[in-house]
Amino acid sequence: MRKLKNFPINIVKRISGHYNKAFHAKLFTLFASSESEIAALARAFPKHYDYCFCFITDDQGQWFLDQAGIERVRKYILRQAAVSPKRIFHYYQRWLKDWARYQKINRGLAELKLTRLNDEDFYIKFKEYYELYLKVGGVAYICDAFMSTGETDWLQEFIKKAVAKTYNNQKVDNLVSELLSPVHLSFVLEEEFELLQVAHQICRRYSTRLPELVKLSPAVVSLLKKHEQKFYWMRNNYYNVEYYGVSEIYRRVRVIIKKYRSLPSLSAAVQQKKQHIQEQKIKRALAIRSINLPTKIKNIISVANLFSKWKDTRKSGVYMGMSVFDKFLGELARRTGYSKKDTTFIIFDEVADLLAGRRDFKKIAKERKEKLFFAVKPDSYFIFSGGKSNRYWRYLSHAPTAKFRQMKGVVACKGIAQGRVRVIRKTGEMESFKVGEILVTNNTTPEFVPIMKKAAAILTEQGGITSHAAVISRELNKPCIIGLHGITAALHNGDKINVDADQGLVKIAK
Repeated sequence: MRKLKNFPINIVKRISGHYNKAFHAKLFTLFASSESEIAALARAFPKHYDYCFCFITDDQGQWFLDQAGIERVRKYILRQAAVSPKRIFHYYQRWLKDWARYQKINRGLAELKLTRLNDEDFYIKFKEYYELYLKVGGVAYICDAFMSTGETDWLQEFIKKAVAKTYNNQKVDNLVSELLSPVHLSFVLEEEFELLQVAHQICRRYSTRLPELVKLSPAVVSLLKKHEQKFYWMRNNYYNVEYYGVSEIYRRVRVIIKKYRSLPSLSAAVQQKKQHIQEQKIKRALAIRSINLPTKIKNIISVANLFSKWKDTRKSGVYMGMSVFDKFLGELARRTGYSKKDTTFIIFDEVADLLAGRRDFKKIAKERKEKLFFAVKPDSYFIFSGGKSNRYWRYLSHAPTAKFRQMKGVVACKGIAQGRVRVIRKTGEMESFKVGEILVTNNTTPEFVPIMKKAAAILTEQGGITSHAAVISRELNKPCIIGLHGITAALHNGDKINVDADQGLVKIAK
Protein backbone atom coordinates (compact mmCIF):
# COMPACT_ATOMS: atom_id res chain seq x y z
CA MET A 1 0.00 0.00 0.00
CA ARG A 2 1.02 3.63 -0.49
CA LYS A 3 2.21 5.58 2.52
CA LEU A 4 0.33 8.84 2.99
CA LYS A 5 1.88 12.00 4.40
CA ASN A 6 -1.26 13.00 6.24
CA PHE A 7 -4.66 11.88 7.47
CA PRO A 8 -7.60 14.32 7.77
CA ILE A 9 -7.73 15.89 11.22
CA ASN A 10 -11.46 16.59 10.83
CA ILE A 11 -12.19 12.83 10.70
CA VAL A 12 -10.28 12.25 13.94
CA LYS A 13 -12.01 15.19 15.63
CA ARG A 14 -15.43 13.92 14.57
CA ILE A 15 -15.06 10.27 15.55
CA SER A 16 -12.41 9.83 18.26
CA GLY A 17 -14.73 10.70 21.14
CA HIS A 18 -17.19 8.00 20.23
CA TYR A 19 -17.45 4.26 19.62
CA ASN A 20 -14.18 2.33 19.62
CA LYS A 21 -12.56 -0.98 20.41
CA ALA A 22 -9.71 -1.15 22.92
CA PHE A 23 -7.00 -3.78 22.63
CA HIS A 24 -3.93 -4.83 24.56
CA ALA A 25 -1.98 -5.03 21.33
CA LYS A 26 1.21 -4.87 19.31
CA LEU A 27 1.44 -2.51 16.35
CA PHE A 28 2.27 -5.29 13.89
CA THR A 29 -0.75 -7.45 14.74
CA LEU A 30 -3.25 -4.61 15.12
CA PHE A 31 -2.12 -2.98 11.87
CA ALA A 32 -2.39 -6.34 10.06
CA SER A 33 -5.99 -6.78 11.20
CA SER A 34 -6.75 -3.17 10.26
CA GLU A 35 -5.38 -3.74 6.77
CA SER A 36 -7.48 -6.90 6.54
CA GLU A 37 -10.67 -5.09 7.58
CA ILE A 38 -10.19 -2.08 5.32
CA ALA A 39 -8.07 -3.04 2.29
CA ALA A 40 -8.87 -6.77 1.97
CA LEU A 41 -12.60 -6.19 2.52
CA ALA A 42 -12.61 -3.52 -0.21
CA ARG A 43 -11.27 -6.14 -2.62
CA ALA A 44 -13.77 -8.82 -1.59
CA PHE A 45 -17.17 -7.12 -1.16
CA PRO A 46 -19.20 -4.54 -3.14
CA LYS A 47 -19.32 -2.15 -0.14
CA HIS A 48 -16.58 -1.43 2.37
CA TYR A 49 -15.34 0.88 5.14
CA ASP A 50 -13.33 3.89 3.97
CA TYR A 51 -10.87 3.97 6.87
CA CYS A 52 -9.96 3.02 10.39
CA PHE A 53 -7.49 4.70 12.73
CA CYS A 54 -5.82 3.81 15.98
CA PHE A 55 -3.97 5.31 18.95
CA ILE A 56 -1.39 3.10 20.71
CA THR A 57 0.61 3.79 23.86
CA ASP A 58 1.88 1.51 26.61
CA ASP A 59 0.91 -1.48 24.42
CA GLN A 60 -2.73 -0.40 24.58
CA GLY A 61 -4.62 0.44 21.39
CA GLN A 62 -7.84 2.38 20.90
CA TRP A 63 -9.20 1.64 17.45
CA PHE A 64 -11.93 3.48 15.53
CA LEU A 65 -13.87 2.43 12.44
CA ASP A 66 -15.54 4.56 9.75
CA GLN A 67 -19.06 5.14 11.11
CA ALA A 68 -20.57 6.12 7.75
CA GLY A 69 -19.01 3.01 6.28
CA ILE A 70 -20.67 0.83 8.92
CA GLU A 71 -24.05 2.25 7.92
CA ARG A 72 -23.29 1.85 4.21
CA VAL A 73 -22.20 -1.79 4.49
CA ARG A 74 -25.11 -2.60 6.80
CA LYS A 75 -27.70 -1.10 4.45
CA TYR A 76 -26.28 -3.07 1.55
CA ILE A 77 -26.40 -6.32 3.56
CA LEU A 78 -29.98 -5.63 4.68
CA ARG A 79 -31.07 -4.97 1.10
CA GLN A 80 -29.48 -8.21 -0.07
CA ALA A 81 -30.85 -10.22 2.87
CA ALA A 82 -34.36 -8.83 2.40
CA VAL A 83 -34.48 -10.50 -1.01
CA SER A 84 -32.70 -13.70 0.04
CA PRO A 85 -30.13 -14.57 2.74
CA LYS A 86 -28.45 -16.81 0.14
CA ARG A 87 -26.75 -13.72 -1.29
CA ILE A 88 -24.80 -13.22 1.94
CA PHE A 89 -24.42 -16.93 2.70
CA HIS A 90 -22.75 -17.25 -0.72
CA TYR A 91 -19.89 -15.05 0.50
CA TYR A 92 -19.61 -17.19 3.62
CA GLN A 93 -19.39 -20.42 1.62
CA ARG A 94 -16.64 -18.97 -0.58
CA TRP A 95 -14.83 -17.72 2.51
CA LEU A 96 -14.88 -21.24 4.03
CA LYS A 97 -12.58 -22.41 1.22
CA ASP A 98 -10.01 -19.74 2.14
CA TRP A 99 -10.53 -20.65 5.80
CA ALA A 100 -9.74 -24.33 5.17
CA ARG A 101 -6.58 -23.36 3.28
CA TYR A 102 -5.58 -20.98 6.07
CA GLN A 103 -5.91 -23.68 8.74
CA LYS A 104 -3.85 -26.09 6.65
CA ILE A 105 -1.06 -23.57 6.09
CA ASN A 106 -1.01 -22.70 9.81
CA ARG A 107 -0.42 -26.35 10.64
CA GLY A 108 2.36 -26.55 8.04
CA LEU A 109 4.14 -23.43 9.26
CA ALA A 110 4.18 -24.80 12.80
CA GLU A 111 6.63 -27.44 11.57
CA LEU A 112 8.68 -25.22 9.23
CA LYS A 113 12.24 -24.37 10.35
CA LEU A 114 12.58 -20.72 9.36
CA THR A 115 16.29 -20.70 10.24
CA ARG A 116 16.96 -22.95 7.24
CA LEU A 117 15.65 -20.36 4.74
CA ASN A 118 17.79 -17.67 3.14
CA ASP A 119 16.58 -14.06 3.46
CA GLU A 120 14.80 -14.07 0.11
CA ASP A 121 12.88 -17.29 0.78
CA PHE A 122 12.13 -16.15 4.34
CA TYR A 123 10.62 -12.92 3.01
CA ILE A 124 8.58 -14.79 0.37
CA LYS A 125 7.13 -17.15 3.00
CA PHE A 126 6.35 -14.24 5.33
CA LYS A 127 4.67 -12.29 2.51
CA GLU A 128 2.60 -15.27 1.34
CA TYR A 129 1.34 -15.86 4.85
CA TYR A 130 0.66 -12.18 5.51
CA GLU A 131 -1.42 -11.86 2.34
CA LEU A 132 -3.39 -14.99 3.22
CA TYR A 133 -4.01 -13.60 6.72
CA LEU A 134 -5.42 -10.41 5.17
CA LYS A 135 -7.62 -12.40 2.78
CA VAL A 136 -9.03 -14.76 5.40
CA GLY A 137 -10.15 -11.69 7.37
CA GLY A 138 -11.37 -9.70 4.37
CA VAL A 139 -15.02 -10.36 3.63
CA ALA A 140 -15.56 -11.77 7.15
CA TYR A 141 -15.33 -8.19 8.44
CA ILE A 142 -18.77 -7.40 7.04
CA CYS A 143 -19.91 -8.81 10.40
CA ASP A 144 -18.69 -5.57 12.04
CA ALA A 145 -21.46 -3.72 10.18
CA PHE A 146 -23.89 -5.21 12.70
CA MET A 147 -22.19 -3.45 15.63
CA SER A 148 -24.12 -0.81 17.57
CA THR A 149 -23.48 2.26 19.68
CA GLY A 150 -25.47 4.12 22.31
CA GLU A 151 -28.44 3.10 24.39
CA THR A 152 -30.21 0.94 21.82
CA ASP A 153 -29.20 -1.87 19.50
CA TRP A 154 -30.41 -1.28 15.94
CA LEU A 155 -31.03 -5.00 15.32
CA GLN A 156 -33.13 -5.45 18.46
CA GLU A 157 -35.15 -2.35 17.60
CA PHE A 158 -35.53 -3.50 14.00
CA ILE A 159 -37.07 -6.83 15.08
CA LYS A 160 -39.16 -5.26 17.86
CA LYS A 161 -40.71 -2.87 15.37
CA ALA A 162 -41.69 -5.77 13.13
CA VAL A 163 -43.55 -7.65 15.88
CA ALA A 164 -44.63 -4.81 18.20
CA LYS A 165 -48.18 -4.61 16.81
CA THR A 166 -48.79 -8.28 17.59
CA TYR A 167 -47.17 -8.73 21.01
CA ASN A 168 -46.76 -6.76 24.25
CA ASN A 169 -43.37 -5.38 25.27
CA GLN A 170 -42.48 -8.25 27.60
CA LYS A 171 -43.35 -10.86 24.99
CA VAL A 172 -41.40 -8.94 22.34
CA ASP A 173 -38.29 -8.76 24.55
CA ASN A 174 -38.42 -12.50 25.21
CA LEU A 175 -38.93 -13.33 21.54
CA VAL A 176 -36.06 -11.11 20.41
CA SER A 177 -33.78 -12.73 22.99
CA GLU A 178 -34.74 -16.23 21.77
CA LEU A 179 -34.42 -15.32 18.10
CA LEU A 180 -30.92 -13.90 18.56
CA SER A 181 -29.54 -16.33 21.13
CA PRO A 182 -26.59 -18.32 19.75
CA VAL A 183 -27.15 -21.96 18.83
CA HIS A 184 -23.45 -22.52 18.16
CA LEU A 185 -20.77 -22.69 20.83
CA SER A 186 -18.18 -19.95 20.80
CA PHE A 187 -14.74 -21.43 20.16
CA VAL A 188 -13.79 -20.98 23.84
CA LEU A 189 -16.79 -22.97 25.04
CA GLU A 190 -16.39 -25.43 22.17
CA GLU A 191 -12.87 -26.16 23.42
CA GLU A 192 -14.19 -26.63 26.96
CA PHE A 193 -16.87 -29.04 25.73
CA GLU A 194 -14.39 -31.04 23.65
CA LEU A 195 -12.00 -31.12 26.62
CA LEU A 196 -14.85 -32.48 28.74
CA GLN A 197 -15.28 -35.25 26.15
CA VAL A 198 -11.52 -35.95 26.19
CA ALA A 199 -11.65 -36.21 29.99
CA HIS A 200 -14.59 -38.59 29.68
CA GLN A 201 -12.66 -40.90 27.34
CA ILE A 202 -9.58 -40.86 29.60
CA CYS A 203 -11.72 -41.52 32.68
CA ARG A 204 -13.26 -44.53 30.92
CA ARG A 205 -9.76 -45.97 30.52
CA TYR A 206 -8.18 -45.08 33.88
CA SER A 207 -11.16 -44.27 36.09
CA THR A 208 -10.11 -41.55 38.57
CA ARG A 209 -6.62 -42.97 39.22
CA LEU A 210 -4.71 -41.06 36.56
CA PRO A 211 -1.03 -41.82 35.83
CA GLU A 212 1.60 -39.17 35.18
CA LEU A 213 1.74 -37.78 31.65
CA VAL A 214 4.84 -39.82 30.74
CA LYS A 215 3.06 -43.05 31.71
CA LEU A 216 -0.04 -42.53 29.56
CA SER A 217 -0.78 -45.03 26.82
CA PRO A 218 0.06 -44.01 23.22
CA ALA A 219 -3.66 -43.92 22.40
CA VAL A 220 -4.38 -41.40 25.17
CA VAL A 221 -1.35 -39.26 24.27
CA SER A 222 -2.63 -39.23 20.69
CA LEU A 223 -6.01 -38.02 21.99
CA LEU A 224 -4.33 -35.16 23.86
CA LYS A 225 -2.19 -34.24 20.84
CA LYS A 226 -5.26 -34.13 18.62
CA HIS A 227 -6.81 -31.61 21.01
CA GLU A 228 -3.55 -29.63 21.03
CA GLN A 229 -3.41 -29.49 17.22
CA LYS A 230 -6.93 -28.09 17.09
CA PHE A 231 -6.63 -25.56 19.92
CA TYR A 232 -2.91 -24.74 20.39
CA TRP A 233 -3.67 -21.03 19.78
CA MET A 234 -6.40 -20.75 22.45
CA ARG A 235 -4.32 -18.68 24.89
CA ASN A 236 -3.28 -16.08 22.30
CA ASN A 237 -4.62 -12.55 21.88
CA TYR A 238 -3.53 -9.38 20.07
CA TYR A 239 -0.64 -9.02 22.51
CA ASN A 240 0.28 -12.34 24.12
CA VAL A 241 1.29 -15.57 22.41
CA GLU A 242 1.10 -18.62 24.66
CA TYR A 243 1.22 -22.15 23.24
CA TYR A 244 -1.50 -24.40 24.65
CA GLY A 245 0.11 -27.83 24.69
CA VAL A 246 -0.35 -31.41 25.83
CA SER A 247 0.95 -30.94 29.38
CA GLU A 248 -1.49 -28.08 30.11
CA ILE A 249 -4.33 -29.95 28.42
CA TYR A 250 -3.68 -33.01 30.58
CA ARG A 251 -3.45 -30.87 33.71
CA ARG A 252 -6.94 -29.51 32.94
CA VAL A 253 -8.23 -33.02 32.23
CA ARG A 254 -7.07 -34.07 35.71
CA VAL A 255 -8.91 -31.10 37.24
CA ILE A 256 -12.11 -32.05 35.39
CA ILE A 257 -11.96 -35.69 36.49
CA LYS A 258 -11.23 -34.65 40.07
CA LYS A 259 -14.23 -32.31 39.96
CA TYR A 260 -16.70 -34.98 38.82
CA ARG A 261 -15.09 -37.76 40.95
CA SER A 262 -16.57 -40.65 38.99
CA LEU A 263 -17.22 -41.85 35.45
CA PRO A 264 -21.03 -41.78 35.82
CA SER A 265 -20.97 -38.13 36.94
CA LEU A 266 -18.70 -37.20 34.05
CA SER A 267 -20.88 -39.12 31.57
CA ALA A 268 -23.91 -37.24 32.88
CA ALA A 269 -22.12 -33.90 32.40
CA VAL A 270 -21.30 -34.72 28.76
CA GLN A 271 -24.87 -35.75 28.06
CA GLN A 272 -26.25 -32.68 29.81
CA LYS A 273 -24.08 -30.42 27.66
CA LYS A 274 -25.14 -32.17 24.45
CA GLN A 275 -28.76 -31.87 25.51
CA HIS A 276 -28.37 -28.16 26.28
CA ILE A 277 -26.97 -27.48 22.81
CA GLN A 278 -29.81 -29.40 21.20
CA GLU A 279 -32.42 -27.61 23.35
CA GLN A 280 -31.07 -24.23 22.24
CA LYS A 281 -31.56 -25.22 18.60
CA ILE A 282 -35.08 -26.45 19.30
CA LYS A 283 -35.91 -23.31 21.29
CA ARG A 284 -34.77 -21.13 18.38
CA ALA A 285 -36.79 -23.15 15.87
CA LEU A 286 -39.91 -22.96 18.06
CA ALA A 287 -39.48 -19.20 18.50
CA ILE A 288 -39.35 -18.71 14.75
CA ARG A 289 -42.41 -20.91 14.22
CA SER A 290 -44.40 -19.31 17.03
CA ILE A 291 -44.55 -15.85 15.47
CA ASN A 292 -45.73 -14.70 12.11
CA LEU A 293 -42.64 -12.84 10.93
CA PRO A 294 -42.38 -11.33 7.47
CA THR A 295 -39.95 -13.24 5.25
CA LYS A 296 -37.70 -10.17 5.12
CA ILE A 297 -37.27 -10.19 8.92
CA LYS A 298 -36.63 -13.94 9.01
CA ASN A 299 -33.94 -13.49 6.38
CA ILE A 300 -32.22 -10.75 8.37
CA ILE A 301 -32.34 -12.81 11.58
CA SER A 302 -30.76 -15.66 9.64
CA VAL A 303 -27.91 -13.39 8.52
CA ALA A 304 -27.45 -11.97 12.03
CA ASN A 305 -27.11 -15.47 13.45
CA LEU A 306 -24.61 -16.35 10.73
CA PHE A 307 -22.60 -13.24 11.62
CA SER A 308 -22.47 -14.29 15.28
CA LYS A 309 -20.86 -17.59 14.29
CA TRP A 310 -18.72 -16.12 11.48
CA LYS A 311 -17.32 -13.38 13.65
CA ASP A 312 -16.26 -15.89 16.30
CA THR A 313 -14.58 -18.13 13.72
CA ARG A 314 -12.79 -15.13 12.22
CA LYS A 315 -11.54 -14.20 15.69
CA SER A 316 -10.09 -17.69 16.12
CA GLY A 317 -8.21 -17.09 12.87
CA VAL A 318 -6.70 -13.92 14.32
CA TYR A 319 -5.40 -15.89 17.30
CA MET A 320 -3.98 -18.60 15.04
CA GLY A 321 -2.24 -15.84 13.10
CA MET A 322 -0.68 -14.43 16.24
CA SER A 323 1.32 -17.66 16.71
CA VAL A 324 2.68 -17.54 13.17
CA PHE A 325 3.44 -13.81 13.27
CA ASP A 326 5.28 -14.35 16.55
CA LYS A 327 7.38 -17.02 14.86
CA PHE A 328 8.20 -14.83 11.85
CA LEU A 329 8.96 -11.75 13.96
CA GLY A 330 11.22 -13.79 16.24
CA GLU A 331 13.19 -15.02 13.25
CA LEU A 332 13.28 -11.50 11.80
CA ALA A 333 14.80 -10.28 15.08
CA ARG A 334 17.42 -13.03 14.99
CA ARG A 335 18.45 -12.15 11.43
CA THR A 336 18.61 -8.39 11.91
CA GLY A 337 19.97 -8.02 15.44
CA TYR A 338 16.93 -6.12 16.70
CA SER A 339 15.04 -7.26 19.78
CA LYS A 340 11.85 -9.21 19.25
CA LYS A 341 10.01 -6.39 21.02
CA ASP A 342 11.37 -3.93 18.42
CA THR A 343 10.05 -6.04 15.54
CA THR A 344 6.51 -5.85 16.94
CA PHE A 345 6.63 -2.10 16.26
CA ILE A 346 7.08 -2.44 12.52
CA ILE A 347 4.43 -3.07 9.86
CA PHE A 348 4.81 -5.62 7.09
CA ASP A 349 5.63 -2.98 4.45
CA GLU A 350 8.86 -2.36 6.39
CA VAL A 351 10.05 -5.98 6.60
CA ALA A 352 12.04 -5.88 3.34
CA ASP A 353 13.91 -2.73 4.43
CA LEU A 354 14.64 -4.29 7.80
CA LEU A 355 16.08 -7.44 6.22
CA ALA A 356 18.17 -5.46 3.77
CA GLY A 357 19.46 -3.08 6.45
CA ARG A 358 18.25 -0.06 4.47
CA ARG A 359 16.87 1.77 7.53
CA ASP A 360 17.79 2.09 11.19
CA PHE A 361 14.64 1.09 13.10
CA LYS A 362 16.03 1.68 16.59
CA LYS A 363 14.89 5.28 16.72
CA ILE A 364 11.61 4.50 14.96
CA ALA A 365 10.84 1.67 17.41
CA LYS A 366 11.67 3.90 20.37
CA GLU A 367 9.27 6.62 19.19
CA ARG A 368 6.53 4.11 18.42
CA LYS A 369 6.85 2.55 21.87
CA GLU A 370 6.21 5.98 23.37
CA LYS A 371 3.02 6.62 21.39
CA LEU A 372 1.78 6.42 17.84
CA PHE A 373 -1.18 7.06 15.59
CA PHE A 374 -1.95 5.13 12.42
CA ALA A 375 -4.72 5.13 9.85
CA VAL A 376 -5.52 2.63 7.11
CA LYS A 377 -7.48 3.26 3.90
CA PRO A 378 -8.32 0.74 1.13
CA ASP A 379 -5.18 1.58 -0.85
CA SER A 380 -2.94 3.50 1.55
CA TYR A 381 -1.87 4.05 5.15
CA PHE A 382 -0.53 6.76 7.43
CA ILE A 383 1.59 6.45 10.59
CA PHE A 384 3.01 9.06 12.99
CA SER A 385 4.90 8.33 16.21
CA GLY A 386 6.40 10.04 19.24
CA GLY A 387 5.73 13.74 19.66
CA LYS A 388 4.74 14.05 16.00
CA SER A 389 1.57 12.10 16.75
CA ASN A 390 0.32 14.67 19.28
CA ARG A 391 -1.58 16.55 16.59
CA TYR A 392 -3.92 13.51 16.51
CA TRP A 393 -3.72 12.45 20.15
CA ARG A 394 -5.07 15.81 21.29
CA TYR A 395 -8.49 14.83 19.94
CA LEU A 396 -8.74 11.50 21.75
CA SER A 397 -11.53 11.76 24.31
CA HIS A 398 -11.53 9.15 27.06
CA ALA A 399 -14.68 9.67 29.09
CA PRO A 400 -17.51 11.89 30.27
CA THR A 401 -16.13 14.41 32.78
CA ALA A 402 -19.25 14.64 34.91
CA LYS A 403 -19.44 12.59 38.12
CA PHE A 404 -20.96 9.22 37.37
CA ARG A 405 -24.47 8.61 38.69
CA GLN A 406 -26.29 6.53 36.10
CA MET A 407 -25.74 5.19 32.59
CA LYS A 408 -28.00 3.38 30.15
CA GLY A 409 -26.96 0.83 27.55
CA VAL A 410 -28.23 -2.11 25.53
CA VAL A 411 -29.44 -5.25 27.30
CA ALA A 412 -27.47 -8.26 26.07
CA CYS A 413 -28.57 -10.69 28.80
CA LYS A 414 -31.17 -9.90 31.45
CA GLY A 415 -30.62 -10.06 35.18
CA ILE A 416 -29.97 -8.02 38.33
CA ALA A 417 -26.65 -7.77 40.16
CA GLN A 418 -24.83 -5.67 42.72
CA GLY A 419 -21.12 -5.68 43.39
CA ARG A 420 -17.75 -4.00 43.27
CA VAL A 421 -16.34 -2.81 39.97
CA ARG A 422 -13.20 -4.28 38.42
CA VAL A 423 -12.05 -2.39 35.31
CA ILE A 424 -9.97 -4.54 32.98
CA ARG A 425 -7.96 -2.88 30.20
CA LYS A 426 -5.09 -5.37 29.78
CA THR A 427 -4.87 -9.12 29.99
CA GLY A 428 -2.35 -8.85 32.86
CA GLU A 429 -5.03 -7.21 35.01
CA MET A 430 -7.25 -10.30 34.86
CA GLU A 431 -5.29 -12.07 37.60
CA SER A 432 -6.70 -9.64 40.16
CA PHE A 433 -10.34 -10.37 39.23
CA LYS A 434 -12.34 -11.89 42.11
CA VAL A 435 -15.52 -13.96 42.12
CA GLY A 436 -18.61 -11.75 42.40
CA GLU A 437 -17.02 -8.58 41.04
CA ILE A 438 -18.61 -6.71 38.14
CA LEU A 439 -16.51 -6.80 34.99
CA VAL A 440 -16.17 -3.41 33.29
CA THR A 441 -14.23 -3.30 30.04
CA ASN A 442 -14.23 -1.86 26.54
CA ASN A 443 -15.02 -5.17 24.90
CA THR A 444 -14.48 -8.80 25.79
CA THR A 445 -12.44 -11.25 23.77
CA PRO A 446 -11.96 -15.02 24.24
CA GLU A 447 -9.31 -14.71 26.96
CA PHE A 448 -11.94 -12.91 29.10
CA VAL A 449 -14.14 -16.00 29.41
CA PRO A 450 -12.60 -17.33 32.68
CA ILE A 451 -13.25 -14.04 34.47
CA MET A 452 -16.65 -13.64 32.79
CA LYS A 453 -17.60 -16.88 34.56
CA LYS A 454 -16.55 -15.33 37.90
CA ALA A 455 -18.34 -12.03 37.29
CA ALA A 456 -21.65 -11.05 38.86
CA ALA A 457 -22.36 -8.97 35.75
CA ILE A 458 -20.62 -7.77 32.60
CA LEU A 459 -20.53 -4.17 31.33
CA THR A 460 -18.87 -3.14 28.06
CA GLU A 461 -18.39 -0.02 26.01
CA GLN A 462 -18.58 -1.97 22.76
CA GLY A 463 -22.08 -2.56 21.43
CA GLY A 464 -23.83 -5.05 19.19
CA ILE A 465 -26.10 -7.93 20.08
CA THR A 466 -23.74 -10.19 18.10
CA SER A 467 -20.64 -8.91 19.95
CA HIS A 468 -18.49 -11.33 21.95
CA ALA A 469 -19.76 -10.05 25.31
CA ALA A 470 -23.40 -10.39 24.21
CA VAL A 471 -22.96 -13.92 22.88
CA ILE A 472 -20.93 -15.26 25.82
CA SER A 473 -23.08 -13.61 28.49
CA ARG A 474 -26.13 -15.39 27.06
CA GLU A 475 -24.23 -18.68 26.98
CA LEU A 476 -23.26 -18.15 30.63
CA ASN A 477 -26.60 -16.56 31.61
CA LYS A 478 -24.81 -13.57 33.17
CA PRO A 479 -26.44 -10.10 33.42
CA CYS A 480 -24.82 -8.04 30.67
CA ILE A 481 -25.20 -4.49 29.34
CA ILE A 482 -23.29 -3.34 26.26
CA GLY A 483 -22.82 -0.03 24.43
CA LEU A 484 -22.00 1.90 27.65
CA HIS A 485 -19.86 4.66 26.16
CA GLY A 486 -17.16 5.88 28.55
CA ILE A 487 -17.97 3.37 31.29
CA THR A 488 -14.32 2.26 31.73
CA ALA A 489 -13.29 5.79 32.68
CA ALA A 490 -16.49 6.76 34.51
CA LEU A 491 -16.14 3.86 36.96
CA HIS A 492 -13.15 2.86 39.10
CA ASN A 493 -12.00 -0.32 40.80
CA GLY A 494 -13.93 -0.83 44.03
CA ASP A 495 -16.94 1.33 43.11
CA LYS A 496 -20.10 -0.36 44.36
CA ILE A 497 -22.80 -0.37 41.69
CA ASN A 498 -26.24 -1.76 40.92
CA VAL A 499 -26.73 -3.42 37.52
CA ASP A 500 -30.27 -3.67 36.21
CA ALA A 501 -29.83 -5.62 33.00
CA ASP A 502 -33.61 -5.91 32.65
CA GLN A 503 -33.73 -2.17 31.95
CA GLY A 504 -30.14 -1.62 30.75
CA LEU A 505 -29.27 0.63 33.71
CA VAL A 506 -26.08 1.00 35.75
CA LYS A 507 -26.22 3.07 38.96
CA ILE A 508 -23.93 3.86 41.88
CA ALA A 509 -25.16 1.86 44.88
CA LYS A 510 -26.34 3.86 47.90
